[in-house]
Amino acid sequence: NGPVRRIGRIGQALEFDGGDDFVDIGAGPTTVNTVSFWVYPRTTTEFFVNITGTTDYISSSAGTISATGFSSPTIYVNGAVSSALLANQWQHVVVTTATAENASNLDIGRTQDADNMEGLIDDVRVYNRALTQDEIKRLYNMGR
Repeated sequence: NGPVRRIGRIGQALEFDGGDDFVDIGAGPTTVNTVSFWVYPRTTTEFFVNITGTTDYISSSAGTISATGFSSPTIYVNGAVSSALLANQWQHVVVTTATAENASNLDIGRTQDADNMEGLIDDVRVYNRALTQDEIKRLYNMGR
């Protein structure tokens, strides 16, 4: 089993059922300063991208996105600095940091407990530099 392909914001997305669906990429890039993705969460408390096991990940709780384990992250939603997330609509989320992360255990839609992602994720990207706000706005406008 696993996530199912659906029509996404840009091309095809993966739909996660909130149970056992996730994508285990394994070791990813050793230098990650930006993580970008489109998300259609079913609730305002979700888990999106895991960078390094249980310590560095992007999630939301009660409508607030956090980047746990990232050093001084800046969070953007729909091209603007914000951490507010709504359920049942597409949103573009970007997390940047000046201090590089090592994506030693890169997973999409997975947490280390039983509370995996429920919703859709599309166009997940990682960059080895912190994108500028103009670059982030361009990515957002590509999917509008």
